[in-house]
Amino acid sequence: MSLQEHKDLKTLFRFLVKAYKNKDLLETRLATNQIHFYTMITSIIAKDLLSTMSEEELIRKLAAFGQILDRKIQPPTDKLKPIMRHYRELSEKQTTHISRRLERQNKFTEAIELL
Repeated sequence: MSLQEHKDLKTLFRFLVKAYKNKDLLETRLATNQIHFYTMITSIIAKDLLSTMSEEELIRKLAAFGQILDRKIQPPTDKLKPIMRHYRELSEKQTTHISRRLERQNKFTEAIELL
């Protein structure tokens, strides 16, 4: 692991410590389920979400995504409904299949951008 990769991971995990203080996020599958946690982490890294929005905004969006995923709240827009439906479908079967993982990551990112 390079020095930069090490630094980036430390930044990410510091962010998670802060993010998980948000009860609305902490009590969702983004925090408790391996598949959803992996998708969240890889999406944050791949799309460099910590650089494209503030920590507070990202925490708010992650909490909203988790609440929608767990069906605690409804998607705020009709455009988000099919994205979340497709994300859920991709999370149910063949979760380690590379193309499904990438598609799930893309749907996650699409949803985060819309929130």
